[in-house]
Amino acid sequence: MVSLFKALMMIGFEHVAPRTLQRGNTTIFVYHGIYGLKWVINTQFGSASYYSQKDALHGLVLRLVISKEELEFLASLGIDYAREELENYERTLKKIEAGGIKAIREYLRSLEKREENNTNLKNIEMQFRKQVIYPYLERILVETKSRCPICGRLMIETDEFYNHLRSSRYRKIEHEEFFRKIIEEITNLSP
Repeated sequence: MVSLFKALMMIGFEHVAPRTLQRGNTTIFVYHGIYGLKWVINTQFGSASYYSQKDALHGLVLRLVISKEELEFLASLGIDYAREELENYERTLKKIEAGGIKAIREYLRSLEKREENNTNLKNIEMQFRKQVIYPYLERILVETKSRCPICGRLMIETDEFYNHLRSSRYRKIEHEEFFRKIIEEITNLSP
């Protein structure tokens, strides 16, 4: 019987360092440890450790590193656990598919929660602007007779003044500094 290490080299894994194989984004390290051999498999989807050749082969099948044809080749070399993996191959793929569907659902739920949180933050920001910043800007407009204190432009509404301070191209730095000072006065915090 051939060892799994040599069998993996026969199906295209390169021997890149002592006790290390690599093919594409997959790297396999074999360590001698207290409990015997330790197989560490690194893929683009993460890494895992196994303490037997059988478990390591199963890990490679679970991560879709080894195809059904490659399993058939390994079984033809006389590797018994490759034959077992081949018999359970369809069931393993169904397990992977079910896990993938579950992962996709969880990802979609997390996106919905993130979108919900973003919406809540936008609502809080809008309310802060309406209830705190706009009244302060309204007071400034009354004091300056509806004119921008920086450039003298006539402002009809408070939200127009707010947008002007935030996005004016003319004397941009002075407008930004003025707005920053307003926020500091309102919150007693410097951004």
